[in-house]
Amino acid sequence: MKGHNTFVNRMAFLTFFVYLVGSFAMLSVFSGVLDGVYQISLLSEICLVAAPVLNCTARNVNVVEKFRIRAFSPVAAVWVVICTLCFYPCMLVANVLSQLVFETGTQAEVLSGSVLDGSVWAGILFVAVVPAVTEEIVCRGFFYSGYRNNGFWKASFLSALLFAGFHLNFNQFIYTFMMGIFLVFMLEATDSILASMLVHFTLNAFSVISVFSSYSQVDSEELEEIVEQGTSVRDILAGQPLAVNLFMGVFMVVIVAVSLILTRLVYKKVLQTTGRGEIVARLVKGDYENVPWSEIISPALIVALLLMSGYMVLYELAL
Repeated sequence: MKGHNTFVNRMAFLTFFVYLVGSFAMLSVFSGVLDGVYQISLLSEICLVAAPVLNCTARNVNVVEKFRIRAFSPVAAVWVVICTLCFYPCMLVANVLSQLVFETGTQAEVLSGSVLDGSVWAGILFVAVVPAVTEEIVCRGFFYSGYRNNGFWKASFLSALLFAGFHLNFNQFIYTFMMGIFLVFMLEATDSILASMLVHFTLNAFSVISVFSSYSQVDSEELEEIVEQGTSVRDILAGQPLAVNLFMGVFMVVIVAVSLILTRLVYKKVLQTTGRGEIVARLVKGDYENVPWSEIISPALIVALLLMSGYMVLYELAL
């Protein structure tokens, strides 16, 4: 088991290295060709998925079985989408809270850039479809499955930690970590990575559509000015009376509570539809193998996480 964990940890380091260095290298090579946010985003996603996919190919791994690429019922798919929409307010609140401390950075650039670069359909393809496929293959398909024999919660934590780290900025870290845990629950509820891809697509597509709806009537010059100037959550709250801020705090707590209650109720419907309630219950309770952290963590994983953290610190300082 320890040898397998060491291998997965080394792949975490290699994946991050290829993702970061490969992206910068290819951007430098094709700097005169790549001028749109979609092209840059696609290039980064290719670099992210490269190491895990090439490794599986070299080892003749059955990716359909390893990544759990399995069909699940349309009824379950509907409940998965409903559950995702119920969970979405939790992510919004987490995003707002993170903006009290960190700059928005990459997220704002990609979403606003998608409006400047083309149609809503292009935005959905490159911001929702492509990341849903590539990031799920890497984080749930490769890393969660790689860590899964160590116990459900440890595998969920590590795969979500890597998923959040791969976004390379502190603002997105908190809610993408939450999203990573939620995606694992959906994967286990359906026994299919297609479900986590559907969740990922739904969340990203909802964000793209929201941004296009907000800025579709704004011309490109005005939008560029809005994005360049920016208005942080801190600036908004600083201009409000204390009573208003307290009310907003209480309101967010209520929103999160209602969101979690609805998510739990709908998640039970997903389990009822797929018939995997008992399996998921046993996973969550830790009835399966539970390996100590000392046999999971290795220098390669520590270095990968330190490099991710270092990059995010530098990125935050540069904003």
